Amino acid sequence: MPSTPLISRLSPAAMSPLAGVLLLALSLAPARAAEETPPPSPLAKLHARVERAFGRCDAGILRPLLSRRVKTFVDSRVLAPSDGYYGADQLLLLFERLFEGRTTISFTTLSADLKPRRDGRARLPIRWISREGDSSRNEISLTLILDTEGATWHIREIRDLK
Repeated sequence: MPSTPLISRLSPAAMSPLAGVLLLALSLAPARAAEETPPPSPLAKLHARVERAFGRCDAGILRPLLSRRVKTFVDSRVLAPSDGYYGADQLLLLFERLFEGRTTISFTTLSADLKPRRDGRARLPIRWISREGDSSRNEISLTLILDTEGATWHIREIRDLK
């Protein structure tokens, strides 16, 4: 005599609570998986934005990282004509000039340890290798000093990496 599966032997009244338990278990599974993967930190998002801007040679991607209230100190011969403090619009113009006509060969973060130091700032050293048209490779190494303004991270300083 063939055996009948348990599910077909249950009465409709017994199936209802079983279906409810099954639906509850299924609905909780994705929530647990989402909890296990924490969202990227604000610094990780900033890093990704910098990488995307240099990778695409697109200064506009950097706009949200530049403070509208506080000027950014620049000590970089490749970016600015002289050391000094630059507003967000000025920096965007400088980055547009830097990226103009260039193609990215590689972008590298020189330190994987992007977290705030004791003074609350973070340091992001980068190396960008690009080519302008058919010319030879050009390598630029910069350190971006990051600081918070409220809950948002911004680029506070840009320095040639020595």
